[in-house]
Amino acid sequence: MAVNLMLDGTTTDINEEQRELLQALQRGSERLNSLVSDLLDLSRIESGKIQMDIQLQLS
Repeated sequence: MAVNLMLDGTTTDINEEQRELLQALQRGSERLNSLVSDLLDLSRIESGKIQMDIQLQLS
């Protein structure tokens, strides 16, 4: 959220180099969030809290 506020210019004016660094930080944060979410899903599957229903689809 803080990165988004800085990118929107809500907190202060930023130059182009700062914008690029904040955008890289935002992408890295999104990737990390996705990885953590995937790991939590895997943990739920392994613990039996979620069951997978895998079906083969032919196109």
